[in-house]
Amino acid sequence: MTKKLIIKKFYKLFISILLVSTFFWWYWFLQTTKANSIDINNLIKGVDAVDTIKNTDRDNFGNMITFFCEAIKNQKIDSDTSFRPEESIFLYNICKYKDKIDFFKIEWFGDDEKKSYIKFKEDVDWNPANQLTKWLPDFYKETEDFIQELFDKIIGSYVSIYQANIYWYMNDPKESDFTQHFSKQYFSYWSNNFIDICATDKHYGYPKTCKKLKEYFYAARNLITSNAENILNDENIYKAYKKENEKNEKDRKYNTITEWLYWWNIDNFINLVYNELMYYGLFVEYYSYLLQNKSEFKNRNVKNFSDKITNNQNRISEMYDNIDSSRKAIQTSIKILKEIQYTFPIHIWFLMYSEDIYKFVWNMNKTLTPIYTLQDILRNVQKPD
Repeated sequence: MTKKLIIKKFYKLFISILLVSTFFWWYWFLQTTKANSIDINNLIKGVDAVDTIKNTDRDNFGNMITFFCEAIKNQKIDSDTSFRPEESIFLYNICKYKDKIDFFKIEWFGDDEKKSYIKFKEDVDWNPANQLTKWLPDFYKETEDFIQELFDKIIGSYVSIYQANIYWYMNDPKESDFTQHFSKQYFSYWSNNFIDICATDKHYGYPKTCKKLKEYFYAARNLITSNAENILNDENIYKAYKKENEKNEKDRKYNTITEWLYWWNIDNFINLVYNELMYYGLFVEYYSYLLQNKSEFKNRNVKNFSDKITNNQNRISEMYDNIDSSRKAIQTSIKILKEIQYTFPIHIWFLMYSEDIYKFVWNMNKTLTPIYTLQDILRNVQKPD
């Protein structure tokens, strides 16, 4: 047995152990989050189905996607779990590559511009095109870049919409509704009574604070409407949210994207983001094993075995570096959003307090002027002769 063959067999044994360890970790992770495990046997079959001799690389890639999506599709989830594969934009765009998974053919991410949660934009032929997938890298040829850009666009859009919600921007509501809703949320002192920041009555309103509050609102609106990186159609998402909340409790069909973007609960938003991160990480783990176990994959023109190993290892390292950067970026974003959400009402309250002090001082000046004048007169009063 040659040295090269020994190294190759040892490498395959090592990778097999790594695969089992990885999937057991994912099994433990899913169980601790109240989600049943994914069918590991189906995932392993997907790797075994990769035939680097008979099939083309594109065929092998397609087989891998099919087995991966079937395993996810068959995942059974408890009703109270945070992880919902059918509501993951990342999974939808991965699995529609083969277009065989009926489980993921839902109107939220589909091609109906009036219902889709994804923005549509005119292409070169002036036809409406899904903005998310139209300008992404090629999934098969540039897999590492595709999944990273896909994930970044999804998370960036989630963050933009949630941040806009903090400033009370929701589908461009009427300005009066926006200010009153904000006042009712944070400045109610008993039922149906609240401090109306933008009241027209100058004795009760806070014109300076109202002006500043509207500036935040306009900035939030621009964050959504003028942000080319935002690929989500917040208008359709908010309409779906309102429509479901108008139904009776028993008739509602809860959707993690609509509910967790508009509930103003940072914990729900975190669940939404990590729902995408979990399936992103699972795909990276699975695809990495394919690259490790099938050295010929995407290396048909490379003759040296060690070069094939190096090429695939570089691809794997790139994906792991990307997912690590994404995880850190998410943690930073969540921290900033928490700070904004908790401090913004206090900031507005402080502006109102400052405006009250200004009003008090201004009114005191009106009173003090005649008092000082009277004081000067009384000081110079002389006794009559």
